Amino acid sequence: MTTIRRILSILTCISIVIVTYARNDKQYRLLWEDSFSGSQLNSENWDKLYRTGWGTWGAYISKSDSVYEQKKGVLRLYGKENRGIEPSDTARFLCGGITTRHKRSITYGKIEVRLRLKGAQGTWPAVWLMPVDYKHWQYPHRAEIDILEYIHRNDFVYQTVHTHYTDSLRQTDNPPRQAKPRIKYEKYNVYALEILPTELIFSINGKETFRYPKLKDAPEGQYPFGVESYLMIDMQIGGNWVGNTIDTAQFPVYIDIDWVKFYELKK
Repeated sequence: MTTIRRILSILTCISIVIVTYARNDKQYRLLWEDSFSGSQLNSENWDKLYRTGWGTWGAYISKSDSVYEQKKGVLRLYGKENRGIEPSDTARFLCGGITTRHKRSITYGKIEVRLRLKGAQGTWPAVWLMPVDYKHWQYPHRAEIDILEYIHRNDFVYQTVHTHYTDSLRQTDNPPRQAKPRIKYEKYNVYALEILPTELIFSINGKETFRYPKLKDAPEGQYPFGVESYLMIDMQIGGNWVGNTIDTAQFPVYIDIDWVKFYELKK
Protein backbone atom coordinates (compact mmCIF):
# COMPACT_ATOMS: atom_id res chain seq x y z
CA MET A 1 0.00 0.00 0.00
CA THR A 2 2.87 2.33 0.86
CA THR A 3 4.46 1.65 -2.53
CA ILE A 4 1.20 2.47 -4.34
CA ARG A 5 0.88 5.70 -2.39
CA ARG A 6 4.44 6.66 -3.31
CA ILE A 7 3.78 5.96 -6.97
CA LEU A 8 0.57 8.02 -6.87
CA SER A 9 2.42 10.81 -5.12
CA ILE A 10 5.16 10.81 -7.77
CA LEU A 11 2.59 10.82 -10.57
CA THR A 12 0.77 13.73 -8.93
CA CYS A 13 3.99 15.72 -8.67
CA ILE A 14 4.79 15.03 -12.33
CA SER A 15 1.32 16.20 -13.39
CA ILE A 16 1.68 19.38 -11.33
CA VAL A 17 5.03 20.11 -12.97
CA ILE A 18 3.54 19.54 -16.44
CA VAL A 19 0.54 21.79 -15.75
CA THR A 20 2.76 24.48 -14.22
CA TYR A 21 5.08 24.38 -17.22
CA ALA A 22 2.12 24.67 -19.60
CA ARG A 23 0.75 27.65 -17.70
CA ASN A 24 4.12 29.37 -17.51
CA ASP A 25 5.22 29.04 -21.11
CA LYS A 26 5.30 32.86 -21.11
CA GLN A 27 7.25 34.37 -18.23
CA TYR A 28 6.65 37.98 -17.20
CA ARG A 29 8.32 40.36 -14.77
CA LEU A 30 6.42 43.30 -13.31
CA LEU A 31 7.95 46.54 -14.59
CA TRP A 32 5.74 49.01 -12.74
CA GLU A 33 2.23 49.56 -11.46
CA ASP A 34 0.06 52.43 -10.37
CA SER A 35 -2.88 52.01 -8.01
CA PHE A 36 -3.66 55.76 -7.90
CA SER A 37 -3.14 56.27 -4.20
CA GLY A 38 -3.17 59.82 -2.92
CA SER A 39 -4.98 62.75 -4.47
CA GLN A 40 -2.64 63.67 -7.32
CA LEU A 41 -1.63 61.97 -10.57
CA ASN A 42 1.82 60.38 -10.25
CA SER A 43 4.01 62.47 -12.56
CA GLU A 44 6.60 59.69 -12.76
CA ASN A 45 4.07 57.58 -14.65
CA TRP A 46 1.62 59.96 -16.34
CA ASP A 47 0.98 63.22 -18.08
CA LYS A 48 -2.41 64.65 -18.94
CA LEU A 49 -3.24 64.39 -22.62
CA TYR A 50 -3.42 67.58 -24.65
CA ARG A 51 -5.97 68.54 -27.27
CA THR A 52 -4.97 67.48 -30.78
CA GLY A 53 -5.94 68.16 -34.36
CA TRP A 54 -6.30 64.48 -35.24
CA GLY A 55 -9.63 64.83 -36.99
CA THR A 56 -12.51 64.83 -34.51
CA TRP A 57 -10.68 62.56 -32.05
CA GLY A 58 -9.44 64.50 -29.07
CA ALA A 59 -11.44 67.61 -29.89
CA TYR A 60 -12.53 68.00 -26.27
CA ILE A 61 -9.49 66.74 -24.37
CA SER A 62 -8.70 69.14 -21.54
CA LYS A 63 -6.17 69.56 -18.76
CA SER A 64 -8.79 71.24 -16.59
CA ASP A 65 -8.79 69.87 -13.04
CA SER A 66 -12.59 69.61 -13.33
CA VAL A 67 -12.33 66.44 -15.46
CA TYR A 68 -9.80 64.64 -13.23
CA GLU A 69 -10.59 63.25 -9.80
CA GLN A 70 -8.33 60.96 -7.81
CA LYS A 71 -9.45 59.60 -4.45
CA LYS A 72 -9.78 56.32 -2.56
CA GLY A 73 -7.40 54.56 -4.96
CA VAL A 74 -9.34 55.40 -8.12
CA LEU A 75 -8.61 57.90 -10.88
CA ARG A 76 -11.78 59.16 -12.56
CA LEU A 77 -11.60 60.75 -16.02
CA TYR A 78 -14.80 62.70 -16.68
CA GLY A 79 -16.53 63.87 -19.80
CA LYS A 80 -18.52 67.03 -19.03
CA GLU A 81 -20.53 69.64 -20.84
CA ASN A 82 -18.62 72.91 -20.65
CA ARG A 83 -21.25 75.07 -19.03
CA GLY A 84 -19.09 77.75 -17.45
CA ILE A 85 -16.45 75.25 -16.27
CA GLU A 86 -13.74 76.82 -18.43
CA PRO A 87 -15.17 80.13 -19.74
CA SER A 88 -12.11 80.86 -21.89
CA ASP A 89 -12.40 77.49 -23.66
CA THR A 90 -14.89 77.51 -26.53
CA ALA A 91 -15.16 73.70 -26.63
CA ARG A 92 -18.67 72.39 -26.00
CA PHE A 93 -17.37 69.51 -23.88
CA LEU A 94 -14.31 68.79 -21.72
CA CYS A 95 -12.75 65.32 -21.34
CA GLY A 96 -9.92 63.89 -19.25
CA GLY A 97 -7.13 61.74 -20.65
CA ILE A 98 -3.74 60.45 -19.50
CA THR A 99 -0.64 59.07 -21.20
CA THR A 100 2.60 57.34 -20.25
CA ARG A 101 4.44 58.92 -23.21
CA HIS A 102 8.04 59.83 -22.26
CA LYS A 103 7.34 58.24 -18.84
CA ARG A 104 6.71 54.50 -19.19
CA SER A 105 6.82 52.23 -22.22
CA ILE A 106 6.62 48.60 -23.26
CA THR A 107 8.02 46.55 -26.13
CA TYR A 108 7.32 42.85 -25.57
CA GLY A 109 5.27 42.04 -22.49
CA LYS A 110 1.83 42.42 -20.95
CA ILE A 111 -0.41 45.30 -19.92
CA GLU A 112 -3.31 44.99 -17.49
CA VAL A 113 -5.81 47.75 -16.71
CA ARG A 114 -8.67 47.42 -14.23
CA LEU A 115 -11.41 49.95 -14.89
CA ARG A 116 -15.11 50.55 -15.33
CA LEU A 117 -16.96 52.62 -17.91
CA LYS A 118 -19.95 54.93 -17.62
CA GLY A 119 -21.07 55.93 -21.10
CA ALA A 120 -23.88 57.70 -22.92
CA GLN A 121 -25.13 58.05 -26.46
CA GLY A 122 -22.25 59.71 -28.32
CA THR A 123 -19.33 58.84 -26.00
CA TRP A 124 -16.14 57.07 -27.04
CA PRO A 125 -13.60 56.27 -24.28
CA ALA A 126 -10.54 54.21 -25.15
CA VAL A 127 -7.45 52.44 -23.83
CA TRP A 128 -4.77 52.14 -26.49
CA LEU A 129 -1.10 51.83 -27.38
CA MET A 130 0.90 53.97 -29.77
CA PRO A 131 4.60 53.70 -30.69
CA VAL A 132 7.17 56.06 -29.23
CA ASP A 133 8.82 56.42 -32.65
CA TYR A 134 6.62 58.61 -34.84
CA LYS A 135 7.67 56.49 -37.85
CA HIS A 136 5.34 53.77 -36.52
CA TRP A 137 2.39 56.13 -36.41
CA GLN A 138 2.44 56.28 -40.19
CA TYR A 139 1.75 53.76 -42.92
CA PRO A 140 3.24 51.32 -43.89
CA HIS A 141 4.80 51.06 -40.41
CA ARG A 142 1.72 51.90 -38.28
CA ALA A 143 1.48 49.85 -35.09
CA GLU A 144 -1.60 50.96 -33.14
CA ILE A 145 -3.30 48.58 -30.72
CA ASP A 146 -6.69 49.40 -29.21
CA ILE A 147 -7.02 47.41 -25.99
CA LEU A 148 -10.56 48.69 -25.80
CA GLU A 149 -12.85 51.25 -27.35
CA TYR A 150 -16.32 51.67 -25.91
CA ILE A 151 -19.09 53.57 -27.68
CA HIS A 152 -22.48 54.76 -26.47
CA ARG A 153 -23.88 52.43 -23.77
CA ASN A 154 -23.20 49.10 -25.45
CA ASP A 155 -22.71 45.82 -23.59
CA PHE A 156 -19.48 45.10 -25.49
CA VAL A 157 -16.15 46.73 -26.30
CA TYR A 158 -14.06 46.82 -29.47
CA GLN A 159 -10.52 45.42 -29.41
CA THR A 160 -8.73 46.28 -32.64
CA VAL A 161 -5.41 46.12 -34.48
CA HIS A 162 -4.53 49.04 -36.79
CA THR A 163 -1.72 48.51 -39.31
CA HIS A 164 -0.92 49.11 -42.98
CA TYR A 165 -2.11 45.54 -43.61
CA THR A 166 -5.47 45.96 -41.87
CA ASP A 167 -6.22 49.58 -42.81
CA SER A 168 -4.53 50.45 -46.11
CA LEU A 169 -4.71 46.97 -47.65
CA ARG A 170 -8.07 46.25 -45.94
CA GLN A 171 -7.00 42.78 -44.82
CA THR A 172 -9.41 42.62 -41.90
CA ASP A 173 -10.25 38.90 -41.89
CA ASN A 174 -6.96 37.14 -42.62
CA PRO A 175 -6.40 37.07 -39.71
CA PRO A 176 -9.36 38.83 -38.02
CA ARG A 177 -8.19 42.22 -36.80
CA GLN A 178 -10.99 42.86 -34.29
CA ALA A 179 -13.12 41.29 -31.58
CA LYS A 180 -16.24 42.61 -29.84
CA PRO A 181 -16.36 40.81 -26.49
CA ARG A 182 -19.26 41.45 -24.16
CA ILE A 183 -18.74 43.08 -20.79
CA LYS A 184 -20.82 43.62 -17.68
CA TYR A 185 -22.01 47.15 -18.15
CA GLU A 186 -20.66 49.65 -15.62
CA LYS A 187 -18.77 46.95 -13.68
CA TYR A 188 -15.02 46.78 -13.09
CA ASN A 189 -13.18 44.56 -15.57
CA VAL A 190 -9.52 43.73 -16.10
CA TYR A 191 -8.50 44.33 -19.72
CA ALA A 192 -5.19 42.77 -20.76
CA LEU A 193 -2.94 42.70 -23.80
CA GLU A 194 0.10 40.49 -24.36
CA ILE A 195 2.60 41.64 -26.99
CA LEU A 196 4.73 38.74 -28.18
CA PRO A 197 7.15 38.25 -31.09
CA THR A 198 4.63 35.98 -32.82
CA GLU A 199 1.19 37.26 -31.76
CA LEU A 200 -0.97 39.66 -29.78
CA ILE A 201 -3.27 38.14 -27.16
CA PHE A 202 -6.26 40.08 -25.81
CA SER A 203 -8.24 39.07 -22.72
CA ILE A 204 -10.86 40.33 -20.27
CA ASN A 205 -10.90 39.12 -16.65
CA GLY A 206 -8.37 36.43 -17.53
CA LYS A 207 -10.46 35.01 -20.38
CA GLU A 208 -8.91 35.25 -23.82
CA THR A 209 -11.00 37.23 -26.29
CA PHE A 210 -8.88 36.90 -29.43
CA ARG A 211 -5.40 36.59 -30.91
CA TYR A 212 -3.75 38.43 -33.74
CA PRO A 213 -0.87 36.29 -35.09
CA LYS A 214 2.13 37.17 -37.19
CA LEU A 215 1.62 35.43 -40.51
CA LYS A 216 4.26 33.19 -42.02
CA ASP A 217 6.25 35.28 -44.50
CA ALA A 218 4.27 38.25 -43.19
CA PRO A 219 3.47 40.90 -45.82
CA GLU A 220 4.81 44.41 -45.26
CA GLY A 221 3.07 46.07 -42.35
CA GLN A 222 1.16 42.96 -41.25
CA TYR A 223 2.92 42.59 -37.88
CA PRO A 224 4.88 45.75 -37.04
CA PHE A 225 4.63 45.11 -33.28
CA GLY A 226 7.41 44.70 -30.77
CA VAL A 227 8.35 48.38 -30.99
CA GLU A 228 8.58 50.59 -27.92
CA SER A 229 5.07 51.88 -27.21
CA TYR A 230 3.20 53.94 -24.63
CA LEU A 231 -0.30 53.78 -23.16
CA MET A 232 -3.18 56.26 -23.39
CA ILE A 233 -6.48 56.18 -21.48
CA ASP A 234 -9.01 58.82 -22.39
CA MET A 235 -12.62 59.83 -22.12
CA GLN A 236 -14.06 61.07 -25.43
CA ILE A 237 -17.33 62.63 -26.51
CA GLY A 238 -18.42 62.71 -30.14
CA GLY A 239 -16.14 62.06 -33.06
CA ASN A 240 -16.12 60.75 -36.61
CA TRP A 241 -16.98 57.21 -35.50
CA VAL A 242 -19.79 57.74 -33.01
CA GLY A 243 -21.25 60.87 -34.58
CA ASN A 244 -22.28 64.08 -32.88
CA THR A 245 -25.67 63.02 -31.51
CA ILE A 246 -24.84 63.29 -27.82
CA ASP A 247 -27.44 62.66 -25.13
CA THR A 248 -26.39 64.80 -22.19
CA ALA A 249 -29.43 63.55 -20.25
CA GLN A 250 -27.44 60.30 -19.81
CA PHE A 251 -24.53 62.14 -18.17
CA PRO A 252 -22.39 61.95 -16.03
CA VAL A 253 -19.91 59.95 -18.11
CA TYR A 254 -16.49 58.81 -16.95
CA ILE A 255 -13.80 56.13 -16.75
CA ASP A 256 -12.84 54.87 -13.28
CA ILE A 257 -9.29 53.43 -13.30
CA ASP A 258 -8.45 51.19 -10.35
CA TRP A 259 -4.92 50.21 -11.40
CA VAL A 260 -2.52 49.77 -14.32
CA LYS A 261 0.32 47.23 -14.57
CA PHE A 262 3.12 46.79 -17.12
CA TYR A 263 5.00 43.49 -17.35
CA GLU A 264 8.18 42.75 -19.28
CA LEU A 265 8.49 39.52 -21.26
CA LYS A 266 11.42 37.56 -19.85
CA LYS A 267 14.05 36.41 -22.32
